[in-house]
Amino acid sequence: MKHFTLLAAFVVAFLGAQAQIVDPDFEAGAGGGAWAEFSLNFGTPLCDLASCGDCGGGCIPHSGDWYAWFGGVGAIEAGTLTQDIMIPSGSAAELKLWLAIPEPGPGLTADAFGVTLDGSIVFNATAADSTMYMDYTEVTIDVSSYADGSTHTLIIAGGNTTAELVNFVCDDLSLTVDGTEIVGVGELLNREIEVVVYPNPAEDQITLQFNHEVHGDAVVTIYNLNGQVVSQENLSDVFNKTYSLSTDSMENGMYLVNVEANGTSFQQRVTVAK
Repeated sequence: MKHFTLLAAFVVAFLGAQAQIVDPDFEAGAGGGAWAEFSLNFGTPLCDLASCGDCGGGCIPHSGDWYAWFGGVGAIEAGTLTQDIMIPSGSAAELKLWLAIPEPGPGLTADAFGVTLDGSIVFNATAADSTMYMDYTEVTIDVSSYADGSTHTLIIAGGNTTAELVNFVCDDLSLTVDGTEIVGVGELLNREIEVVVYPNPAEDQITLQFNHEVHGDAVVTIYNLNGQVVSQENLSDVFNKTYSLSTDSMENGMYLVNVEANGTSFQQRVTVAK
């Protein structure tokens, strides 16, 4: 369900960033690989109206078709979405998202929605705060202390601690560094770029994610700067799928990733830095 595309290196370099949140608006759907998804009762917090309903009208996407819904059942529930993201270096950084609490249940402070980076809470809202978030409200989180060009673990979590029904919904994340919103993979998907290659630089593996525009098989060849083939993979039925290629046999340095699919080819330079 989740879709990805191939991210051109010059776009990233132009924006002064190495990576951003992959699928920040959840439009790739449930089970696509950008987010590690967990829900105690449902398997995933990611929803669309067809699969989850709208809890009487309040549990809807902020935009598009997909959103994250935490709670939503008359039982103890906990859900998380996790992703390792690289935040570009800068003096000021903001993580933004849209949050609504359309059903607070008994309004307990123990029933909560939160955002953590590297295990530290950077934002928290409880069912007792529902009057502030009855409708989608934009939340701005200062993450300047994480703007160091390193990879950080982002976790979005929520749930309820009793059998009382509580609903938290969120959508449309974005990251701004020094006043510039970094173009993310989700935005590039809307431009119908066909594949995303990430991370760049890569350490243990290079990941390719194909979107709904790519059908059939693909051949992925990786060349070193001397033009020698260091890896070649024949991938079957790449439609909306993710593949990871190990960098174990590659030394540190720059490589050219060539993808042939749909009768066309795409090249991207990737740096391996272990």
